[in-house]
Amino acid sequence: MKSREVWETITYGREEAKRRERVRKRRSYLFFRKLAKLFQERNLEGLLLEIYEEIDRKHGWGSVTNSKYAYESLTLLLKDVGVLGDE
Repeated sequence: MKSREVWETITYGREEAKRRERVRKRRSYLFFRKLAKLFQERNLEGLLLEIYEEIDRKHGWGSVTNSKYAYESLTLLLKDVGVLGDE
């Protein structure tokens, strides 16, 4: 058992500790954890690209054309704020 599991089992009980471990294994939890890390590192490019890619993986843009437009918008934004240089 990890120290966090032990601490949560003592503090919240066995069922709640198990529930928390299940939540930590979810893709959504892992996605938000990755975003939090990028945010803490002040990695704007990585943060926005990760959000774009997650939406794209779930076909959230609706079409390949809309996905390309969204990526083009993201790239221009990153250039406008000085994260990417003009190529």
